[in-house]
Amino acid sequence: HDGVLCLGSTSGTQGVIVVGFHPNGGSSFSELNSPTSIFLHSNGTMYIMDTANYRVVKWLSGEPLGFTIAGGYGNGASLNQIGTSYAIYLDNQSNIYVSEYSNHRVTM
Repeated sequence: HDGVLCLGSTSGTQGVIVVGFHPNGGSSFSELNSPTSIFLHSNGTMYIMDTANYRVVKWLSGEPLGFTIAGGYGNGASLNQIGTSYAIYLDNQSNIYVSEYSNHRVTM
């Protein structure tokens, strides 16, 4: 399923879906399609590698919708596109690094 599940929640035995909800994936701002990497900022903001949508989504804590901050223009090697990617990293200057497996590069 294509969402982000919070395990170890206070509910005890079950996780809680905190982002995304569509069982078959999706591309709207409330959906994810094969999320593979999450970076959780200390302020609660989530940065999500939305792999099958070729984008990085920023999701502010408590908000119902995320927004695209990188990619989102399909699979490709142009600077406004992200290839197949599995990992993201956010440094202390809030720069986002994307490891692009299919393009053999790391972009910022």
